[in-house]
Amino acid sequence: MANDFDESSANEEASKGLSWWYSADVLSRDKSDKTAKRIRRISITDRLLRHPGRLSMVYFGALIIIVTGLLLLPISTSDIIFTNFPIAFFTAVSALSTCGIPVVNTGEYWSMFGQVVVLFSIQFGGLGVMTFASMVALGVSRRLKVSQRMLTANELGTTKLSEVKGVLTVVLGTSIIAEVLTFVLLLPDLFRVNHGNMGRTLWQALFYAVSAYNNTGFTPDATGLHVNRWGVGLPILISAFIGTLGFPVVLNLVQCARRRLSPKRWTLHTKLTLVTTAVLVATSLAWFLLVEWSNTGLFPADDPGMKMRRAMSAAVMPRSAGFDISWVPEVTNETKVFMSILMFIGAGSSSTAGGIRVTTFAVILLICRAAFTGHRDVTVFRRRIPRRIQMTAVSVTTACFALVMVGAMMLMFTTGCAFVDAVFEACSAFSLGGYSVGVASAGNPASLFILSAEMIVDHRLLHQPTDGSRTYSLSAGKHYRWLIGHSIGAQQSDIERTIIMAAKPSGNKSVLVIGLGRFGGSVAATLDQMGQDVLAVDKNPELVARWSAHLPTIQADMTDVLAIEQIDASQFDTAVVAI
Repeated sequence: MANDFDESSANEEASKGLSWWYSADVLSRDKSDKTAKRIRRISITDRLLRHPGRLSMVYFGALIIIVTGLLLLPISTSDIIFTNFPIAFFTAVSALSTCGIPVVNTGEYWSMFGQVVVLFSIQFGGLGVMTFASMVALGVSRRLKVSQRMLTANELGTTKLSEVKGVLTVVLGTSIIAEVLTFVLLLPDLFRVNHGNMGRTLWQALFYAVSAYNNTGFTPDATGLHVNRWGVGLPILISAFIGTLGFPVVLNLVQCARRRLSPKRWTLHTKLTLVTTAVLVATSLAWFLLVEWSNTGLFPADDPGMKMRRAMSAAVMPRSAGFDISWVPEVTNETKVFMSILMFIGAGSSSTAGGIRVTTFAVILLICRAAFTGHRDVTVFRRRIPRRIQMTAVSVTTACFALVMVGAMMLMFTTGCAFVDAVFEACSAFSLGGYSVGVASAGNPASLFILSAEMIVDHRLLHQPTDGSRTYSLSAGKHYRWLIGHSIGAQQSDIERTIIMAAKPSGNKSVLVIGLGRFGGSVAATLDQMGQDVLAVDKNPELVARWSAHLPTIQADMTDVLAIEQIDASQFDTAVVAI
């Protein structure tokens, strides 16, 4: 009996073309083959949509090109001249990655148009490419395609597709509230600083509000020293601190507050982030007060209140925003090394800051504790940390350390700076901290390109998920229209009937296909070719890996009772069970 699914050369005549999606032979046939003609060529856009990391990199690269081009225009500078490419490129990368290391005086060098470009770049970089795109999609169509939800979940750091809309709401709401409150709180003191110039006050308050929450150290004033005033520095400090926590932590805190749940109900990620952040801030505060107490660059006066305020700013800012960098070159080498460690650790996961993240640092410490005490399991808050997470923490830390060291050595070769200064500058760029000891210079383009590469790698590569599927825990759901089909022995009529039922009524519909065997794969692939919004699920990692290049896929065991709510299955119009 002929096998309808065998499309090898020996069975070419008998095959009905039902397995083109996995057959190697069909890819090598001549373009005139009648079966190949029925297959829609996968466009570059389709391929990018199925690889979140690639699409994010393409978007980020396009933004860098656009912003660099705008900053190169004479209208972007105060003197109406063409900007050197290294300066424009570095400023664009620094703003879009929310790093904020300045190589020119933002308030004096850039015109109002140039400052507006920088401000929009900061806001866009802070929200994130996929997050911003998803907000636009929700505003226009009131729904997100499966691929868009997967991309946004990757960027926001959530493990549940069902949380994407909730996280988007929290991200947008928190950003607006934090920036508006910061803007309002900054107005009175900035109004006095600017001697009643309301237009300049409004612009500086807006710029500071956006820059602070997004942890970017660009300042709109000529000196950048207004942050040392209590009425300006405190709102910026609080806003920058909130921005370092990360969107998943903010979401969890908001959800627990709405449900009036105690801190015991916080997620492990939230607990680790808050505890580790508190320890780092307290340690930093003690360090600056004890080690740099007599440093007139950091503490220009003997007023204890002023010293405490500036020490608080120095304790929070290195892991996030930067802003006032006038005192940084004057600290001791020991403090530079200490600040480099803080910047290397960074802030919370999925925040606007960089580094290896405080949760990764916490896991590394917990692994060391377990090793030194002879415990086999790594536990915290009565929870065991999976071995996969432990290995990820170690590998990320090792890779990031190597990256920083390579960048530091390259800076030493190109600028001739000291090792401590090179490490400080590399850590600042890598962690998006915004501080500088003067190694990055407009007169040395090589240093700008090296630091730009550090920013790009941290912001778009090391903290982007790898291509392929993500593993979710799925549970049984309700209120679905289930289409039951046969598995391996399915005939063409069964496939066609299922496809027709799943695609009705006409128009773009979201379809959940459970099972990526021959029947499920055929249905999913054909529906995708028809332009339907398809998400395919299977517990077999090999099948998921095979299909991940062609379809939005998730590896999951559908027999797990905890489940389908995590992929927001109620939002699908149709579900096809092919197991």
